[in-house]
Amino acid sequence: VEGRKGGSNLAATLTNAITIAEERLATTENISEDIATELQTLLDEAKGARNAGSYTNEEAKAKAAEITALSRRLQYDYLIIEMTQAGTLGDLVLDLVENFSDVKGITIIGPMDDYDIERVANMANLEYMDLSNAQLSRIERDLFQNHDSLMTVRLPKTLTYLGYRAFSDCDGLTSVTISGTLSTDNDSWNGEEAFYSCDALEEVIVEEGARAIGYEMFENCYRLSKL
Repeated sequence: VEGRKGGSNLAATLTNAITIAEERLATTENISEDIATELQTLLDEAKGARNAGSYTNEEAKAKAAEITALSRRLQYDYLIIEMTQAGTLGDLVLDLVENFSDVKGITIIGPMDDYDIERVANMANLEYMDLSNAQLSRIERDLFQNHDSLMTVRLPKTLTYLGYRAFSDCDGLTSVTISGTLSTDNDSWNGEEAFYSCDALEEVIVEEGARAIGYEMFENCYRLSKL
């Protein structure tokens, strides 16, 4: 029935959104408790109004969209982003979270550019960063300097340039994986002091394909015991 009570198609859309959200609440790992509480309140409200037939078409449509958007954020703090076009990371992340600071971990697959890696650097509470399957050739100097929340970094296999002190003074950083083909043939700054004074750094994994390590790349990393 169309009109005040809402059409059958929109009622089905709302019911479907509710069902999917309830499944995500029950099965999602590493769940955000704040988002879960907010979503459960929204679901209770929507089910009550749906059962009473009190939503208009537009209200049912808007509520279904609200439920869908919130349910997608349940696992918001650890994201896996598959990119098809460089320069779009910001929009893809903000489709899932309200702010870059919400993200605690990110894995990126696909093409990236300078804009995209700058968006990652703006994630103030980032702890885990896996770029091993990202297509990115450069990380500029000082970009992640003093990013103290960062604990684990996996650099891109395609990386050819790592700027001076790009990750220096990251006091929480404990593990780094290098798999790119860094070369100092034409640029003496490439990789130089990239992880300078990362006080907590204990492990560096250098995978096959890493052609060179920058000058004093791990200077003042006194806890480094495994390379």
